[in-house]
This record gives sequence, C-alpha cells and structure tokens, in this order.
Amino acid sequence: HDKPALARAVLEGVALGLDRNDPVIQRRVLQKLAVLSEEQSSLSSPTDTELDAYLQANAARYALPPVLSFAQVLFDPVRHGTSLQADLNAALTELNAGADPATLGDSSLLPVRIDAMPLDRVARDYGDDFAAALEALPVGVWEGPIRSGFGVHLVRIASKSAGRAATLADVRTAVERDWENARRTESREAYYQELLKGYEVRIDADLSAA
Repeated sequence: HDKPALARAVLEGVALGLDRNDPVIQRRVLQKLAVLSEEQSSLSSPTDTELDAYLQANAARYALPPVLSFAQVLFDPVRHGTSLQADLNAALTELNAGADPATLGDSSLLPVRIDAMPLDRVARDYGDDFAAALEALPVGVWEGPIRSGFGVHLVRIASKSAGRAATLADVRTAVERDWENARRTESREAYYQELLKGYEVRIDADLSAA
C-alpha cells in the first residue's frame, strides 16, 4: 500500500467521524490498546522467588486434594428391586470375610479397584456426594451402601493420603501461567490509569431518575 495515501485516508476518515459509534472500530482500538499495554510489562521470566510468593498468596487455589485408593462393588437398584438391601447385606458379609470383589455385584465398565485417585477426580467421575462419603470412610473395612450416579456401591478404602498445600515443584506450570496472566492484567490496568491522567472525565447522569 501507498503509506502516505493510507495515512491521508485515515486522517480524512477521522475528520469525517467515521471512527465514532462504530463497535467494530472501537473493538479493534481496544484490542490494540490491550496489546500496547501488555508490551509495557517486563518480558523477563519470573524468578522462583516471585513464583513462590505468588503461590503462597494464592495457596488455596493450588492446594492438592486427598488421594484415595479403593475397591468398589456396584449394585443396580432397578435390577435388584425390593431385594436390594438383602443383596447388599449378603455381599457385605462375604466381602468382609475375604471374598473377591470382582465376583460380586453387577457387571459394569467401572473398575473394581482404583489406585491413587485424587478426591476431585473421584467427585468428577462418581459425584460430589460419593466423594464426600469416601473421604469419611475408615481404611481397610468394606462399607456401604454409598450412592453415585451409577447406582449403589460397597466400598473398601485401601489407602488414603490427606490433602496438602502444593509446593512450587507440584504446580509450577499452572503458577507460571497464572502469574503471567496476573502480570498482564496489572500492566494493562497501570497503562490505562496512566492514560487517564491526560483526560478530564465527566459523567452526565439523569439524577431525576434516582
């Protein structure tokens, strides 16, 4: 393109007010301003000290959930009907006597044994109520019934580790991403506040409607 001619065309468009009340142009200007504001921030990578400080300030966001290993036997309430409770009681007796859980209950695509599953994933796969019930169970004993979206389960917790605060090594990628996003947001806000110093802002309001 002929740059002088393009510049003249832009100036003429502004003089004619073509930039006013046009949401497409306004959106493009805002996008360009956002890019310029983010360029004001330092391009250097964060230090471990900065990342660790950010992690400590937002510790709850990155806390690691409890991790459970457990076995489960599923029963379909519809299939068992009025005999459901009796069937559960019989299975529970057999399981606590050492029966193989794979030989009991109803067949399904669910695994019988689940190893080292974080509690938030248990909640995602089986439901919040199921996860909360498992967190409260003792280790080493068959318990139930516990309901999920799949049916009712008899469950034995094999091992359980408590939730804990994350270290930087645990969640470095997430902290780096969030730290960078926060830095961009802060840089953009500082840029806009600096621009605002060059303007007098007046808001006309219809006070009679108050």
